Amino acid sequence: MREAGQPCQLKDALQPIPVLLIRRPGSQRSNFVQLVCDWKSGTTNAYDFYVLRDRSKLTDIVECIKKPNPVKFPSSLKSECLIQLTLKVKRRGSPNNFSLICFPIRNDFKRNLKQIYLRSNDPVSTEPSLSDPNDKERKKFRLQHKKLLNRLRARRIREKRKKQETSHTKVYIRSAGTAAICAAQFKKICELWLPDTTLYTVQKQGFRDVFGYLTPVNFCLSEGTVGGTGYVTAEGLKSLLKLCQKCHLKEPMCFVRPNNNRHYRFATFKVNLHVW
Repeated sequence: MREAGQPCQLKDALQPIPVLLIRRPGSQRSNFVQLVCDWKSGTTNAYDFYVLRDRSKLTDIVECIKKPNPVKFPSSLKSECLIQLTLKVKRRGSPNNFSLICFPIRNDFKRNLKQIYLRSNDPVSTEPSLSDPNDKERKKFRLQHKKLLNRLRARRIREKRKKQETSHTKVYIRSAGTAAICAAQFKKICELWLPDTTLYTVQKQGFRDVFGYLTPVNFCLSEGTVGGTGYVTAEGLKSLLKLCQKCHLKEPMCFVRPNNNRHYRFATFKVNLHVW
Protein backbone atom coordinates (compact mmCIF):
# COMPACT_ATOMS: atom_id res chain seq x y z
CA MET A 1 0.00 0.00 0.00
CA ARG A 2 1.47 3.35 -1.07
CA GLU A 3 0.60 6.33 1.08
CA ALA A 4 0.42 9.82 -0.35
CA GLY A 5 3.31 12.09 0.53
CA GLN A 6 5.87 9.30 0.57
CA PRO A 7 8.86 8.95 -1.83
CA CYS A 8 7.40 5.80 -3.42
CA GLN A 9 4.47 7.89 -4.71
CA LEU A 10 6.92 10.09 -6.65
CA LYS A 11 8.65 6.99 -8.05
CA ASP A 12 5.34 5.67 -9.42
CA ALA A 13 4.54 9.04 -10.99
CA LEU A 14 7.84 9.11 -12.86
CA GLN A 15 7.26 5.81 -14.66
CA PRO A 16 7.32 6.06 -18.49
CA ILE A 17 3.53 5.97 -18.90
CA PRO A 18 3.46 7.86 -22.25
CA VAL A 19 5.95 5.43 -23.82
CA LEU A 20 3.81 2.45 -22.86
CA LEU A 21 0.74 4.16 -24.31
CA ILE A 22 2.34 5.04 -27.65
CA ARG A 23 3.49 1.45 -28.17
CA ARG A 24 -0.10 0.23 -28.11
CA PRO A 25 -2.19 0.22 -31.31
CA GLY A 26 -4.65 3.04 -31.75
CA SER A 27 -7.67 0.84 -30.97
CA GLN A 28 -6.30 0.09 -27.47
CA ARG A 29 -5.52 3.67 -26.44
CA SER A 30 -7.83 5.79 -24.34
CA ASN A 31 -8.79 9.17 -25.74
CA PHE A 32 -6.67 11.37 -23.49
CA VAL A 33 -4.68 14.47 -24.39
CA GLN A 34 -2.81 14.50 -21.09
CA LEU A 35 -1.92 11.44 -19.00
CA VAL A 36 -0.19 12.91 -15.95
CA CYS A 37 -0.93 16.21 -14.24
CA ASP A 38 1.42 17.38 -11.49
CA TRP A 39 -0.40 18.35 -8.29
CA LYS A 40 2.35 20.86 -7.54
CA SER A 41 1.61 22.91 -10.64
CA GLY A 42 -1.24 25.19 -11.60
CA THR A 43 -2.78 28.34 -10.18
CA THR A 44 -2.74 27.13 -6.59
CA ASN A 45 0.08 27.99 -4.20
CA ALA A 46 -0.14 24.59 -2.50
CA TYR A 47 3.32 23.10 -2.86
CA ASP A 48 3.40 20.88 0.22
CA PHE A 49 0.53 18.41 0.36
CA TYR A 50 0.09 16.41 3.52
CA VAL A 51 -2.34 13.74 4.75
CA LEU A 52 -4.58 14.68 7.68
CA ARG A 53 -3.84 12.45 10.70
CA ASP A 54 -5.48 14.44 13.50
CA ARG A 55 -7.99 12.00 15.05
CA SER A 56 -10.28 14.74 16.44
CA LYS A 57 -10.61 16.48 13.09
CA LEU A 58 -11.15 13.19 11.29
CA THR A 59 -13.93 12.34 13.76
CA ASP A 60 -15.62 15.67 13.04
CA ILE A 61 -15.47 14.91 9.31
CA VAL A 62 -17.03 11.48 9.93
CA GLU A 63 -19.96 13.14 11.71
CA CYS A 64 -20.38 15.53 8.78
CA ILE A 65 -20.52 12.63 6.33
CA LYS A 66 -23.17 10.72 8.29
CA LYS A 67 -25.77 13.51 7.88
CA PRO A 68 -24.42 14.76 5.33
CA ASN A 69 -24.02 18.19 6.90
CA PRO A 70 -20.95 20.35 6.13
CA VAL A 71 -21.74 22.91 8.86
CA LYS A 72 -19.48 21.23 11.41
CA PHE A 73 -16.70 20.65 8.88
CA PRO A 74 -13.33 21.74 10.37
CA SER A 75 -12.53 25.25 9.13
CA SER A 76 -8.85 25.19 10.09
CA LEU A 77 -7.81 22.77 7.34
CA LYS A 78 -5.42 24.19 4.76
CA SER A 79 -5.74 23.87 1.00
CA GLU A 80 -2.75 21.48 1.01
CA CYS A 81 -4.59 19.01 3.25
CA LEU A 82 -5.51 15.58 1.84
CA ILE A 83 -8.07 13.32 3.54
CA GLN A 84 -7.82 9.55 3.21
CA LEU A 85 -11.06 7.82 2.24
CA THR A 86 -12.16 4.24 1.68
CA LEU A 87 -14.32 4.01 -1.46
CA LYS A 88 -16.64 1.28 -2.77
CA VAL A 89 -18.09 1.24 -6.27
CA LYS A 90 -21.90 1.12 -6.12
CA ARG A 91 -22.64 -0.93 -9.22
CA ARG A 92 -20.59 -2.39 -12.05
CA GLY A 93 -17.19 -0.99 -12.90
CA SER A 94 -13.63 -1.75 -11.93
CA PRO A 95 -11.43 1.30 -11.33
CA ASN A 96 -7.67 0.84 -11.34
CA ASN A 97 -4.76 2.45 -9.56
CA PHE A 98 -4.61 6.26 -9.86
CA SER A 99 -8.25 6.51 -10.93
CA LEU A 100 -9.79 9.97 -10.62
CA ILE A 101 -12.29 11.00 -7.94
CA CYS A 102 -14.61 13.60 -9.45
CA PHE A 103 -17.60 15.80 -8.61
CA PRO A 104 -21.04 14.72 -9.87
CA ILE A 105 -23.77 17.21 -10.73
CA ARG A 106 -27.46 17.23 -9.86
CA ASN A 107 -28.51 15.59 -13.13
CA ASP A 108 -26.11 12.71 -12.47
CA PHE A 109 -28.01 11.78 -9.30
CA LYS A 110 -31.30 11.85 -11.22
CA ARG A 111 -29.84 9.70 -13.99
CA ASN A 112 -28.56 7.24 -11.40
CA LEU A 113 -32.02 6.83 -9.87
CA LYS A 114 -33.49 6.25 -13.32
CA GLN A 115 -30.90 3.56 -14.07
CA ILE A 116 -31.63 1.84 -10.75
CA TYR A 117 -35.35 1.82 -11.63
CA LEU A 118 -34.59 0.37 -15.08
CA ARG A 119 -32.01 -2.05 -13.64
CA SER A 120 -29.41 -0.72 -16.06
CA ASN A 121 -25.69 -1.23 -15.47
CA ASP A 122 -24.60 1.40 -17.98
CA PRO A 123 -22.21 4.13 -16.76
CA VAL A 124 -23.94 7.16 -15.29
CA SER A 125 -21.88 9.52 -17.43
CA THR A 126 -19.21 9.19 -20.10
CA GLU A 127 -16.31 11.48 -20.92
CA PRO A 128 -16.85 12.88 -24.45
CA SER A 129 -14.30 12.02 -27.10
CA LEU A 130 -11.70 14.70 -27.73
CA SER A 131 -10.76 16.05 -31.12
CA ASP A 132 -7.30 15.33 -32.49
CA PRO A 133 -5.85 18.64 -33.73
CA ASN A 134 -2.49 17.06 -34.69
CA ASP A 135 -3.95 14.25 -36.80
CA LYS A 136 -3.01 15.67 -40.22
CA GLU A 137 0.43 16.81 -39.08
CA ARG A 138 1.16 13.43 -37.50
CA LYS A 139 0.16 11.49 -40.63
CA LYS A 140 2.23 13.82 -42.82
CA PHE A 141 5.26 13.45 -40.56
CA ARG A 142 4.92 9.64 -40.50
CA LEU A 143 4.70 9.54 -44.32
CA GLN A 144 7.83 11.67 -44.63
CA HIS A 145 9.64 9.36 -42.22
CA LYS A 146 8.73 6.29 -44.28
CA LYS A 147 9.91 7.98 -47.48
CA LEU A 148 13.21 8.85 -45.79
CA LEU A 149 13.78 5.26 -44.68
CA ASN A 150 12.95 3.93 -48.17
CA ARG A 151 15.33 6.46 -49.75
CA LEU A 152 18.16 5.46 -47.41
CA ARG A 153 17.54 1.77 -48.12
CA ALA A 154 17.59 2.38 -51.87
CA ARG A 155 20.90 4.20 -51.45
CA ARG A 156 22.38 1.23 -49.58
CA ILE A 157 21.15 -1.15 -52.30
CA ARG A 158 22.76 0.94 -55.04
CA GLU A 159 25.97 1.05 -53.03
CA LYS A 160 25.91 -2.74 -52.60
CA ARG A 161 25.31 -3.37 -56.32
CA LYS A 162 28.11 -1.01 -57.30
CA LYS A 163 30.56 -2.81 -55.01
CA GLN A 164 29.38 -6.18 -56.29
CA GLU A 165 30.40 -5.31 -59.86
CA THR A 166 34.08 -5.02 -58.90
CA SER A 167 34.20 -7.66 -56.14
CA HIS A 168 34.95 -11.35 -56.57
CA THR A 169 33.12 -12.29 -53.34
CA LYS A 170 29.56 -11.79 -52.30
CA VAL A 171 28.87 -8.29 -50.95
CA TYR A 172 26.23 -7.86 -48.26
CA ILE A 173 24.16 -4.74 -47.81
CA ARG A 174 25.42 -2.70 -44.89
CA SER A 175 23.32 -2.16 -41.77
CA ALA A 176 20.77 0.60 -41.77
CA GLY A 177 22.20 2.72 -38.94
CA THR A 178 18.95 4.65 -38.60
CA ALA A 179 18.51 4.22 -34.84
CA ALA A 180 19.00 7.93 -34.16
CA ILE A 181 16.52 8.90 -36.91
CA CYS A 182 13.89 6.47 -35.58
CA ALA A 183 14.41 7.68 -32.00
CA ALA A 184 13.92 11.30 -33.07
CA GLN A 185 10.82 10.32 -35.04
CA PHE A 186 9.36 8.45 -32.04
CA LYS A 187 9.97 11.45 -29.79
CA LYS A 188 8.23 13.75 -32.26
CA ILE A 189 5.25 11.37 -32.55
CA CYS A 190 4.95 11.28 -28.76
CA GLU A 191 4.85 15.08 -28.67
CA LEU A 192 2.13 15.14 -31.32
CA TRP A 193 0.04 12.54 -29.47
CA LEU A 194 0.63 14.01 -26.00
CA PRO A 195 1.77 17.66 -26.10
CA ASP A 196 3.90 18.83 -23.17
CA THR A 197 2.01 22.08 -22.69
CA THR A 198 -1.77 21.92 -22.37
CA LEU A 199 -4.44 24.09 -20.77
CA TYR A 200 -5.54 21.24 -18.50
CA THR A 201 -5.06 21.44 -14.74
CA VAL A 202 -5.54 18.93 -11.96
CA GLN A 203 -9.10 20.06 -11.34
CA LYS A 204 -10.12 20.85 -14.94
CA GLN A 205 -8.76 17.82 -16.76
CA GLY A 206 -12.04 16.22 -17.78
CA PHE A 207 -15.80 16.45 -18.15
CA ARG A 208 -16.19 16.54 -14.35
CA ASP A 209 -14.00 18.43 -11.89
CA VAL A 210 -11.40 16.34 -10.07
CA PHE A 211 -10.71 16.61 -6.35
CA GLY A 212 -8.84 13.39 -5.55
CA TYR A 213 -7.43 10.08 -6.76
CA LEU A 214 -7.37 6.38 -5.86
CA THR A 215 -4.14 4.51 -5.10
CA PRO A 216 -4.56 0.78 -4.33
CA VAL A 217 -7.76 -0.72 -5.80
CA ASN A 218 -8.81 -4.34 -5.29
CA PHE A 219 -11.83 -6.63 -5.40
CA CYS A 220 -13.32 -7.59 -2.01
CA LEU A 221 -14.44 -11.21 -2.27
CA SER A 222 -16.42 -11.23 0.99
CA GLU A 223 -18.54 -8.20 0.02
CA GLY A 224 -18.48 -8.71 -3.74
CA THR A 225 -17.53 -5.10 -4.47
CA VAL A 226 -14.55 -3.19 -5.83
CA GLY A 227 -12.98 -0.73 -3.44
CA GLY A 228 -9.82 1.17 -2.76
CA THR A 229 -8.10 3.89 -0.80
CA GLY A 230 -8.42 7.43 -2.06
CA TYR A 231 -7.12 10.87 -1.17
CA VAL A 232 -9.25 13.99 -1.63
CA THR A 233 -8.75 17.65 -0.86
CA ALA A 234 -10.49 19.13 2.16
CA GLU A 235 -12.22 21.88 0.16
CA GLY A 236 -13.36 19.35 -2.44
CA LEU A 237 -14.89 17.06 0.19
CA LYS A 238 -16.67 20.01 1.80
CA SER A 239 -18.12 21.09 -1.56
CA LEU A 240 -19.27 17.53 -2.25
CA LEU A 241 -21.08 17.35 1.10
CA LYS A 242 -22.86 20.63 0.30
CA LEU A 243 -24.00 19.20 -3.04
CA CYS A 244 -25.23 15.97 -1.42
CA GLN A 245 -27.14 18.00 1.18
CA LYS A 246 -28.88 20.03 -1.54
CA CYS A 247 -29.84 16.84 -3.38
CA HIS A 248 -31.21 15.28 -0.13
CA LEU A 249 -29.01 12.18 -0.28
CA LYS A 250 -28.98 9.80 2.67
CA GLU A 251 -25.48 8.65 1.78
CA PRO A 252 -22.94 10.94 0.04
CA MET A 253 -21.49 9.64 -3.22
CA CYS A 254 -18.78 10.74 -5.62
CA PHE A 255 -17.74 9.89 -9.16
CA VAL A 256 -14.86 7.52 -9.95
CA ARG A 257 -13.29 7.32 -13.42
CA PRO A 258 -10.51 4.85 -14.29
CA ASN A 259 -7.53 6.08 -16.29
CA ASN A 260 -8.07 3.47 -19.03
CA ASN A 261 -11.65 4.31 -20.06
CA ARG A 262 -14.08 7.22 -20.15
CA HIS A 263 -16.85 5.90 -17.86
CA TYR A 264 -17.94 7.68 -14.68
CA ARG A 265 -19.51 5.54 -11.95
CA PHE A 266 -20.78 6.32 -8.47
CA ALA A 267 -18.95 5.21 -5.34
CA THR A 268 -19.69 5.55 -1.64
CA PHE A 269 -16.97 6.50 0.80
CA LYS A 270 -16.05 6.79 4.45
CA VAL A 271 -13.17 8.46 6.24
CA ASN A 272 -10.35 6.24 7.40
CA LEU A 273 -9.59 7.09 11.03
CA HIS A 274 -6.56 4.79 11.22
CA VAL A 275 -4.17 6.69 8.96
CA TRP A 276 -0.54 5.61 9.04
